[in-house]
Amino acid sequence: MKPDDILDAIGEVNSDSVLDAQLPKKKKIRRFTRKYGALAACLLAAVVIAPAAYVISNLGGAHPEGAHAGGSASDGLTYMSYAGPVMPLTVRGETSLTAVRDITLDMKDFTSQVTVTDAYTLKNPTDSDLTVTTLYPYTGTATTAVPVINVNGSMVSTRVYAGGENQRLSSFAEYEAVFSNGSYPECVFEPTPSLDGIRAYVYRLHDYVYTTDKKATNPSLLFSTTIDYSKSALYSYEMNIGRYDGETGTVAFGCSGIKVKDGDIDDRYKYPRDSFVIVIGEDLSSYTVQGYRDGGCDKGEEVDDLSCTVTRYETNLGEVIRYFIADFEDMGYGASAGPELFEALVIERFRKNGSIDLSYDSYFDFGLCEGLEDNFSTVLNSQRVMYAAFEVTVPAGGEVSVTASLDKEASVDYVGNETDRRGYAVATSLGSNLKFESQTAALVNFDELEIIRDNFGFDTASGKTSVTLSPDEKHYYIDVKRKSEAKSE
Repeated sequence: MKPDDILDAIGEVNSDSVLDAQLPKKKKIRRFTRKYGALAACLLAAVVIAPAAYVISNLGGAHPEGAHAGGSASDGLTYMSYAGPVMPLTVRGETSLTAVRDITLDMKDFTSQVTVTDAYTLKNPTDSDLTVTTLYPYTGTATTAVPVINVNGSMVSTRVYAGGENQRLSSFAEYEAVFSNGSYPECVFEPTPSLDGIRAYVYRLHDYVYTTDKKATNPSLLFSTTIDYSKSALYSYEMNIGRYDGETGTVAFGCSGIKVKDGDIDDRYKYPRDSFVIVIGEDLSSYTVQGYRDGGCDKGEEVDDLSCTVTRYETNLGEVIRYFIADFEDMGYGASAGPELFEALVIERFRKNGSIDLSYDSYFDFGLCEGLEDNFSTVLNSQRVMYAAFEVTVPAGGEVSVTASLDKEASVDYVGNETDRRGYAVATSLGSNLKFESQTAALVNFDELEIIRDNFGFDTASGKTSVTLSPDEKHYYIDVKRKSEAKSE
């Protein structure tokens, strides 16, 4: 069924006046970029993967993002932003495999990141071939590039599994706490529930008309309604005004900055494009749409010749999430592992913030009223432990080489006496069930740096740039500055 336009002018309508329709086919449209400046770091990375949608909402011992101003790296070494360690390879389930590990830290771009080559030789001491699900863990966000995995010199596709959102693990000890109860990483394989059984209604505002009023300083359009928060939750998309009146229960979303030229919408500056109000649970009984002279949308500042068409769609929450994720990705914001993982992370957030009840009998613990983009931004930018999974067969009595290549973000201080230092860390056993025969670490491209402190035992001045790691040391760290910036201790 094609969308039907049901409102050609501003005014109040009730549900009897609104026709059901299917969501329109999404098309890529130029947007005003000012709304999304905070998401500039979320640009898609090009990776070779087979996407999947698996996520766990809570990892044991995790803290909400922003809960700590700083964190301990090791032995009192702290950073305001701790990027976490490079973690060792593991496999799913019990295994007889042993491993040799050789990790190389390329320090060429150490002021922002190091390029890590984490190489393993997996050995099978048994008389039978062993096929295992191999997991390479990495820390970051859903937008962090997935490590490139090579098996016997050939790149393989990976499936990404994600830890829970809103984590800002601020120390190595907190990473240890995540794995302490033994359930991780097995818990990240829990399947994502479908939200296709939860009803949703979408109100699309489109075909804006603004004819004669030249006195408006910031033409704005406001969609207002009243909902019962015990029965419904409300979201917006592509709107930059939001308000709630606790006394009356009135919720409003709106768009400001509607530009005009010669009485018509100026396509060079058109904002907004189609915008949306999403209702989860019980549908709206009525709403109003009203134009105003500016973004304050105050009484007495109404503009009667600013209007739009509103079309109503009856659908389900799963379809809503997929539709708007695809639209968000058109703009260049998405999970590195693809839309399936993105969808799983959004579903996790909806579960966590109480806007759905997965029993489907009652929908809400409490009502919500916010922009859908805020949810997308949160799940894309929350720090997590991620896993790149792939299958490996190690022949009886034989071995297989596995190499992970990734760029590892630096731990940093933003203020204080050492804002120019950068820190990196390596975990030798954290979360891994492999028996390591040996581990080594090496530095390359280190000419521009000076080591301030470390427990690897590197000494670049004497040429000691490769070391053997002790199995008794769980956590190795290195703190560096440019030679010209380093201060004597």
